[in-house]
Amino acid sequence: MLRYLQNQYAVMTMRSALFALSLCLASHAATAQLTPIHDVQGSGATSPLTGQAVTVRGIVTAIKFNNGFFIQEPDALVDADPATSEGIFVFTSVAPPTNAVVGNLVQVTGTVAEFLPSTDPLSRSVTQLVLPTVVLLSTGNPLPAPIVLTTASLNPLGGLDQLERFEGMRVSIPSMTVVSPSEGTITESSATATTTGVFHGVITGAARAFREPGLDPPTIPIPPGLTPPIFDGNPEGIQVRSRGQTGTNAIEVPVGALVTGLVGVLDYVPRRYALLPDPGSGTVAGGAILRAVSAPFAEEVTIASVSLGRFFDEVNDSNGAVTLTAAGFDKRLNKASIAISDFLRAPDIVAVQEAENLRVLGLLADRINATSALAPQYVPYLIQGNDVGSLNLGFLVSTRTISPGVPRVDVVELVQRSKNTVLNNPDSSTSLLHDRPPLLLRVNVNRAPGLSWPVTVLNLHLRSRNGLDDTTPGSSGWPTEGDRVRSKRQKQAEDVATIIQARQLANANENIVVTGDFNAYEFNDGHAHLLGVISGSAAPGAETLVNETASPVTPPLQNLSLNVPSIERYNRTDRGNAELATHTLASARALQTTIAHRVEFARLNADFQASSYGVPGSAERFASQDPSVAYFLPKRFATLNVDDSGVNTRYRALSDGLAILRYLRAERGASLAAAAASDAARGTSDSIAAYLDALGMMLDVDGNGVKDDATDGLLILRFLLGIRDASLIANALASSPPATRTTAVEIVDYLNAMTP
Repeated sequence: MLRYLQNQYAVMTMRSALFALSLCLASHAATAQLTPIHDVQGSGATSPLTGQAVTVRGIVTAIKFNNGFFIQEPDALVDADPATSEGIFVFTSVAPPTNAVVGNLVQVTGTVAEFLPSTDPLSRSVTQLVLPTVVLLSTGNPLPAPIVLTTASLNPLGGLDQLERFEGMRVSIPSMTVVSPSEGTITESSATATTTGVFHGVITGAARAFREPGLDPPTIPIPPGLTPPIFDGNPEGIQVRSRGQTGTNAIEVPVGALVTGLVGVLDYVPRRYALLPDPGSGTVAGGAILRAVSAPFAEEVTIASVSLGRFFDEVNDSNGAVTLTAAGFDKRLNKASIAISDFLRAPDIVAVQEAENLRVLGLLADRINATSALAPQYVPYLIQGNDVGSLNLGFLVSTRTISPGVPRVDVVELVQRSKNTVLNNPDSSTSLLHDRPPLLLRVNVNRAPGLSWPVTVLNLHLRSRNGLDDTTPGSSGWPTEGDRVRSKRQKQAEDVATIIQARQLANANENIVVTGDFNAYEFNDGHAHLLGVISGSAAPGAETLVNETASPVTPPLQNLSLNVPSIERYNRTDRGNAELATHTLASARALQTTIAHRVEFARLNADFQASSYGVPGSAERFASQDPSVAYFLPKRFATLNVDDSGVNTRYRALSDGLAILRYLRAERGASLAAAAASDAARGTSDSIAAYLDALGMMLDVDGNGVKDDATDGLLILRFLLGIRDASLIANALASSPPATRTTAVEIVDYLNAMTP
C-alpha cells in the first residue's frame, strides 16, 4: 500500500509539473513576438530573414516522412502580396513532435535557413525553419483553402521560379495529364521493382514537355567568350511525390493518364517543384498502352537499336556485372524476347547495347528463335569492351532462309574499333577513351538469290550524361569532374566521326548506318553537339562549353530520327521531359541506294511505370528506353510485284499493272484491293497503297517528274503485257513536262530493273 501511494504521489507530482510547464509555454506563446510566415518567406527566391531566430504560428497541413512538417497561416491572416508564400517547412531531422498533427494550430520558434542539397549545389534553395521548438495552441482547425494551379500558374514562359510564391502552401490540381510515368526502385538480382510513387505531369490541356536545346538551368559558370544556349527547364511541368506525406499510398501511372482531384502541399526537390498529395487524394483514369512498330514490307530492310538495360545473366563470373537469380534471368529473357519478336517485328539486324557477354546474347537469341512466330533464326555477335560493369555492344543477325541455301543476312565482317584509343589528360596521363568501343558489322541483306543490299552498321554506346555539371575537383589534372566528362564525350564523338569519314573516303559507295545509344540529343545541349560532330553538322564552337571544332564528316550523314513526327520524337523520359537518346544516321550513299527510309519507336518502356519491370510475361518496361527500328527500301528491291505474289504471278498486267494504274488514278478501297492476285501476300488496299507510296517517283517511268496514269501507268501495263517494240510508247509519253526517257529501249531498260 505504501508503494502504491508513493507511485500515485509521483504521478501527481509529474502531472503538476507538466501542467505548470504547459501554463508557462502557453504564457510564453501568448507574449512571444510573432513574425508572419509571409514575412519569413519574403517575395524573392530566398528569405530576407535567413539566419535569424523567429517565432511563427500556423496550421499543420502535412507531415513529411520522418523529418518535418508543413505549416501555413490561417486564411484570415494572409497578406495582400501575391508574391509571398503563406506556408513553410519545419525541419525536425527526426520524427516530428506529437503535437505536430494535421489541423493543429502550433507556434514554432526556430532559425530561418535556406536548404541546398549537397548533391546538387546548382539547385535553388528552399526556405525552412530549423532547430524548432513547437508549442500546441489548438486542435481540429480547418485547413487553409488550397490554391488552384492552372496553366497560368504553370506557364511555359513563366520560369522555373514561378511557383516560388506558393512554396510550402496547400495547392490543388483539378486535372493533370501524366507526361512521365511513376518511377521505381529496381532489384536487379531478382528482376523485381517497387514503385516510389513519383511521376510528372502538366495541367490537362497543356502540351507534353520535351527536352529542348541548351544547358540545364541553373547552369554551371560559363567561361568568358562562350555563348551556349540555355534550356528553360520546361516550367509547365510539375512533379508529384505521391508518398511524400505520411499515411499516403503510392500512385502508379503511365504517361497519358488523367489524375484528377489532387490536393496537397507544394514542396521543392532539386530542379523541380513537387506536389505532396494528401492521403486519399487523386483519382487515376486511362493512360498509354503498348504499341508495336509497323510490319515491314517484304522488300524493306530493318535495322533496330535496342538498349537491353543492364542485361546480365545468372552466372557469377566476377566481371563487374550483377548476378541474377535463375528466375530473375528467365524473366528478363522472356520480356526482352517478346519485345524484339512481337513489338519490333523481329528486325533483320538488331544492334544491342548493355549486354553482359556473348552467352547472354546467345540465350536471348535462342529464346526468340524458339518462341517467335516470325522465326528470325538470330545468330548473336558480341565483342567484349572496356566497361568495368560489363556493358557491351553486340548484334542479333537474322539468318532465316529466304530461298534454298540463301539466308536473309550474310555477315561479311565484325570488328571492334578504337578499343585501345586513349584520352589525353591535362596532367599528361592517359585513360581509355571508350568504355564501350564502337562495334562495326558489315553484311549483305538478301531479298532473293543474287539480289542483295550491302550495308555497314556502326553500333554506338557513348558515355552517359552523368556528371556533366559536376563542379567538384576533377582527377588527372582536370579542373572539375564536369570538365573531364564533357571532354571525354566530345573526344568520343570526334573519334566516331573519324571512323565514319575514313570509311567514306575509302569507299564512296559504302552504305553506312550508324545507330545505338548516343546518350546525346539531336540538338546542341550547350555542353556539346555530339550528333552534329558525328553526322557532319557540328555547332559553332562558341555555342558549346567544349568549344568544339568542325566535324570531318563529309558528305554529312542524315539523322533519320529527325523525320519522326515531333510528338513521337523521344525514347526515354527524364525529370518530366520526353527526350531522344537513340538515333539512326544514314550516309548519303545509303540514302541514294534506297527509295524510302524511316524510323519508328516501339512504345514499351519510356511511357510505363518502372514497377512493370518486375512483371513477367509482358514486354512492358523490359528496359528504360524505347527501342527503334529503321526501315530501308533498297532500289534494287523495289519491284513491280505490287501485291507480293508468288513466283507464277510475280509480275502480271492484270494484277500488278492494274493495281498501279488504279493507284495512279487515286482509286482506293475495294477497287484497288480487287486487283491483287489470288496468292498475294499484300492484298489489302492500305498495304498496296502504302507500298506504292514508298516506291514514290520510281513510278515516274518516262522521267518527266510527274506520276501519271495516262503515261506512266499505261507504260507499265503495256510492259507487263509483254509489249517491247515502238507500240510500247505510242501515245504514252508525257509532253508537259516533257518525258526524258523517250524510246522504247530506254523504257524497257528502266522497267527491267524493276522486274528482276
